[in-house]
Amino acid sequence: MCTCQVISKAFAIALCNVESTAITIAYICIDFGIMYIVKISRGDLTYCYPVENKIGSLVVSIMERLFSKTVLDFTGMLYSRHPFEMGGAYFSFTLLSTPVVCLYICSRYLDYVSDEEVEAEIGGSFTPEQVYGSIISISVLQMASFGLFLHLMNPSFRSTFLSLRTGSQEVILNFRNAKTDHAKFNVLKIEETLWKPIREEVRSWINGNLTEWIGSESFSANKKALIPDDLVDDPAQLIQIRGVDVEKLQRRRSSLKPSAILAANNKEAEAEAES
Repeated sequence: MCTCQVISKAFAIALCNVESTAITIAYICIDFGIMYIVKISRGDLTYCYPVENKIGSLVVSIMERLFSKTVLDFTGMLYSRHPFEMGGAYFSFTLLSTPVVCLYICSRYLDYVSDEEVEAEIGGSFTPEQVYGSIISISVLQMASFGLFLHLMNPSFRSTFLSLRTGSQEVILNFRNAKTDHAKFNVLKIEETLWKPIREEVRSWINGNLTEWIGSESFSANKKALIPDDLVDDPAQLIQIRGVDVEKLQRRRSSLKPSAILAANNKEAEAEAES
């Protein structure tokens, strides 16, 4: 299945390149463009890797989607169906659409090389029997292997190949289905944009258990670092978590506010005037 996917994709690009480099670039751009349109329209562009800067997060997401799509196209890797990557439905769409697209490109190639001048220029060409025979054989083998794979696999996993679940939906579902606090902490390791719809739910969970956690040995420094400051309602508990005194904590928080910056500038100006 995966080998056939690689051969079909490479075959399609090679035949496009015979006609012109521009056609090859257009094919690749359209292919990736469809993927980005699907991701953006479903609100699923943001990748799960946490990045504090929004612009940085956007850049990382765009590059990661580009990488994931390339891996799927040229390996058919099963992990690509994970909601954090391409998703189950898009994974299956890619495997099923590649032979169809390849047949269309074969047709274009044969029309192009049917001209005697073109055939002489490129130094000969494949016959229609060779072209269609090759791609049809690969396509049949790919569909048969994919069908056999679905038939032999654990039935409970078949739905993952048709899943429309987004990365955000996956994060929310995992948080709500988690049986332990340790498992729920995984949500804080994910880019916050993905779990923003349940932010208040996460806040309630944190504040409802914080008193118990603080007195527990399992509440490690790594877990403390995962908790955002603004999700802790009690300043005293936040100080216990961070291990800093009140004044330092307040200065750190207020330094983010424009009014505090203005106040600091005024104090500096007054100090200079007095000196």
